[in-house]
Order: sequence, then structure tokens, then C-alpha cells
Amino acid sequence: MRLICAYSGVEFSSTYFGGIKGFTSVHPVFELPTKTLLARSADFFRSETTPEERRLHFLALLNSSGLIEWRSYATPPNQLILQHFESLCKALSWLDLYQYDARLSRRVGPAFPKFVITQETRSLSNIKYWIQAWEDAKEYYEHGSRRETLSKRIERRERALTKLINDASKNPEAFSWTLAQWAADSTDFPTNQQVRVKKADKSDPESTDTVITLRDYWISILTNKNIYDIRESDLQDLEEYLTENLEHGSIYAFNVLELVRGKLRKQSKSLGFGDLFTQEQLKAINARTDSGATFSIIPTDTVEQANVLNIASTAPSKEPSKVDYPTHFEYLKARAKWMIAQSIKSTKPAKDEGSLI
Repeated sequence: MRLICAYSGVEFSSTYFGGIKGFTSVHPVFELPTKTLLARSADFFRSETTPEERRLHFLALLNSSGLIEWRSYATPPNQLILQHFESLCKALSWLDLYQYDARLSRRVGPAFPKFVITQETRSLSNIKYWIQAWEDAKEYYEHGSRRETLSKRIERRERALTKLINDASKNPEAFSWTLAQWAADSTDFPTNQQVRVKKADKSDPESTDTVITLRDYWISILTNKNIYDIRESDLQDLEEYLTENLEHGSIYAFNVLELVRGKLRKQSKSLGFGDLFTQEQLKAINARTDSGATFSIIPTDTVEQANVLNIASTAPSKEPSKVDYPTHFEYLKARAKWMIAQSIKSTKPAKDEGSLI
């Protein structure tokens, strides 16, 4: 039997009477209690979870509040569901502490407003204001009644829920793929713009430039652990887009911005010679590379001499040009190597002196 959920509009099947199609019913997930739905919050952001499952989970949580009247099935877009799932979970985590009184047809405690889902409101475009209205009612009630004990219980519940949803969020790089997919969907990365990605190996005649959508390119930036393959301007464009389009305040929004800004910070720190030079030396190389000034390398021991010679051995034979490199950082690295090689040719190692001068 093919059924259509009266609350979500999602089609689902039931055993027996297979010839019946298009019959309206309510999906069983709407019968689950709030605690069970919250316990499955960690599954929401898994890559194998389908958009239909996310919609059912989101709407079932909303329904479990007891503060929704259904006059139409809801049609929230996937972007809205991704943006507001965490805030809805937090709201339900403390709403569940106020027991529902069937005799009074309301939750005991604050006078929480009810909302009606109709043909006009079924997109749930005002969901953030509904959640805010519940939070305002809770704060007004607690401030007036000074219910400190209940407030602390709610705070502990929110912390526990945040940990449940974002257990891996300590290091954004560790789950960059999940963050990238979430950011692409929740902020609607553009698919109508294309980016030409330069070929990886210029010496390979069979290697050609590729053209991909801006959405795919930004996902590749977020998941690429080699910061020197990424143009700084592209990272800045991505950061600006996310800042303007994210629903700020959630941990996922914070972490995806931290992922981009972390890459920008790493790029600014070095040209890839961190094992050989100090941060001050790297800054000097960067400054002299940009300005065209010359400098000398004074190795202080045989190990450092070997490292310097090793870098010089991989330097290009002629002065690099920006147009020959796919990213600005690749150009800077090549030019720094070339400058080091020129320094070795024109100077001799000196004893008991500093390093970069």
C-alpha cells in the first residue's frame, strides 16, 4: 500500500493491500516521543541520511512540541531544514522538561504560543521566529518565577545535546567532507557558475584544464588539506559568501567558517619551508619575494647546510613568472627556491653568524 504522509507529504509504503495508492495517513515517525527523536539527532548529518528522512525527522520533532496545528502538510526546503535543525533540537530539549497537561491542552509553565501550518505557512519560512517566540516565553516565565533549578537543568540538557550532535567538531579538518556538504546544501552553493581548474602537471601534455561548477570547486577547497593548492583570493571569496549566507549561531556554522579561516591562517604563516626556517625568517622570505629584494642564507650547521642545498637543488633554472603557476603560493615557493639558489651562488657560508639577513 502506497501512503502519503499528511504532515510531511512524503510517500511511504505499508504491508498488505498493495493495490491501494495515494491514501493519506501519518508516517509512524510522528508517533515517536521527543526523547527518542532527540536521541537520533546524531544520525541527521550522516552522509547516508536522505533528504526525505531529514524532513521527516525535522517535522516529527516540530510536531512533538504539541504546539503545532496541522491544516496542511509542510514543505520546508532542504536548505531551511539543515539551517534550523540544531536550534529546533535545542528548543525541544528544554520544552520536554515542561510536561504537557492533556486536561489543559498545554504545557505546564510558560504560556507557549501555538502555530498553525496552512497552505500559506507550510514552507515554514518563519520557523526561526516560532522557535524564538518559545524561547522568549521561557525566558519571561523563568525570569519572573526565578526558577533557577529548572534553568540549570535546561542548560545541562542543551550542553548534552550539543555534544551528541557535534561529537566530532573538536577538529573541523577531521570531518571537513561532512561540513563541506552541509555548507553547500544549507547555503546553496552556486551551480550556475563555472570555474576553470588548471591542470596539475604542466609537463604532462595529456593533462588538461578542467571546468567544474563553483559548488564543486568550493567543496574541493573545504576538503583540500594542501593549503598551497588553493588561491588565497578563492578562500576569501568563500569566507565572504559563508559569512553572508550562513544562519549564524549554530556549531556547524561556526566550524565551517573556522575551517576556511584556519586555511587562511596557515597560508599566511609559511611558504612550505617551516621545517627549515623560523616564522620570522619565513616572513622575511615572503616580503623579499614580493618586493624583489635580494637576501643571503647563512646556515649555522651542517644539517641546515644540507637542507638549504636540498631546497636549492629543486629550484627552477630561471626566474619564475606568476603566469606559469596555478596558485600564488606555488609561485612564491618556486621564487623563494630560486632566490635561495641565487644566494648560494653569490655568497659563501660564514661562521658564527645568524641565519637569514
